[in-house]
Amino acid sequence: MGKKSDKKIETVTLQLLSMCGRNQVLLAKAMDVQDEFKRVITVDGIVDNQNHLMLNKVLHATRAMDTGMRTFLELYNAVPDSHSLGAYLMQLKRGKLNKFRQLNQGIAKRIQSGVVDKRNIYLHTSGRFPTKQEAEQLADDTLAYLQTIINLAESI
Repeated sequence: MGKKSDKKIETVTLQLLSMCGRNQVLLAKAMDVQDEFKRVITVDGIVDNQNHLMLNKVLHATRAMDTGMRTFLELYNAVPDSHSLGAYLMQLKRGKLNKFRQLNQGIAKRIQSGVVDKRNIYLHTSGRFPTKQEAEQLADDTLAYLQTIINLAESI
């Protein structure tokens, strides 16, 4: 995720912000999503150690996606009891009648394997670090998948 991603970040977060209306709590969460995605880019100038830099990119990208998914589900009063990407995926696959479309099973599997499982490997296993290519791909994927999720919106 490079500086050229700024436009994509702005697009996703602007859509999420506009969906939040005047709900200050959800607006703050949408701003947090934007901040986390921007940290994926700005961490380059802060963290010198390559392993830690890539781990930070994974952390911030997945935190952005996590908060974005939760915010989306909160908009529809469809938040599961658990605070986890897996639980959010399950809820998104169900959809909410006349509120948001169901997340396609194939896309849900790609999010699980391409983001959730990889995130868990790097953030829950000591000594494991993503390569630059893996971290950048995961960051790009989180942004693209969050856009896909936001596009499930039908009405609020």
